[in-house]
Amino acid sequence: MHPTTVEAHDTYPTATEKIIGDKTRPVPTYDKHLYVIPPGKQRAGRFPVDTSRSSLETDVLERKLSATTLLGRYRNPGSGRHALAVPYQGGDKTLLMHPDSLFSHEDGDDIVMDIIDPHRHDLADAAPKWSALARYTQDHADRVRRVLAFKITDGELRALDLTANGIAEKMQTASKDLLEALFASGGFSY
Repeated sequence: MHPTTVEAHDTYPTATEKIIGDKTRPVPTYDKHLYVIPPGKQRAGRFPVDTSRSSLETDVLERKLSATTLLGRYRNPGSGRHALAVPYQGGDKTLLMHPDSLFSHEDGDDIVMDIIDPHRHDLADAAPKWSALARYTQDHADRVRRVLAFKITDGELRALDLTANGIAEKMQTASKDLLEALFASGGFSY
């Protein structure tokens, strides 16, 4: 058996509520996160993730949490010392992207990690970011099993494994149309 809970001598700041208009609303919480709300507090043992801006992220998170091989997950912050940051080229600048989530799975006798980035494929920076993630995975193949990007096509959640052969190179200069073609030819129902 592999441990899925560790005692962290650090904190991971995140909001458990948000203000919408003049009302305060709780942020939804989910299981199996590395950091959790401490015992004695409301929703203890869970971790808040504000998915209100992306139904795509909610769908992916709920499906990943239902996997029987899932040991734990980490909601990657958008910056800071707790974040996995992957460099990518944005024009003539080197920028950092922060994939949404890391999921640890049991795979036979091994523990493997999946990187998940459920963002809009039609944004100008999607292809360079996903290309960088694919290269990151190639460089860390001993630690990362795969990287999945997602989109919704005709109401169906589709995934594209960015570690598939040749995808990193195609992503390097991909347009929105090429991304559509890659999801159509290499994507799968999730």
